[in-house]
Amino acid sequence: MEQVEKENGRIRAFNAQRQAARNEIARQFSPDENEIGMRTLEAGQIDQHKYMGDIISEDLLAIARDIREAHKNDFGVMSDDDLAKQAEENAKQVLNSGGSMTEQAIHMICLQPGIDYEKVNAVDRRALKRVLKKSPQFKTAVNQRGKKTC
Repeated sequence: MEQVEKENGRIRAFNAQRQAARNEIARQFSPDENEIGMRTLEAGQIDQHKYMGDIISEDLLAIARDIREAHKNDFGVMSDDDLAKQAEENAKQVLNSGGSMTEQAIHMICLQPGIDYEKVNAVDRRALKRVLKKSPQFKTAVNQRGKKTC
């Protein structure tokens, strides 16, 4: 806060000097207010609210860039291209891991939010399997081998 007050004081002093120069020129030479020199001195005034807003804006942009860089790999922030690349890498990893379709689906579900599949315990895997089996895509076919049909 103290720094802001110092900066505001400097801006007021600068603007006061410009205004004093304008007043002295106007007193000595009585120029037209639209004369280029008078307009230049007027344009040289600093709007302290705009100046401080620009300073704060620059600081906030730097903070936003730092935050964006720190979280560039977060799921909700990734670009569509990065999401597609990540999904492709996840799919390759899951396909190379083997296992049933249900196990691969669980593996893929874990990879999306960054969960290490190998660290998911057996109880949690069984729970996920039970949930996935509610989907028609993951229902296990009933083995009909050896059964007589009518």
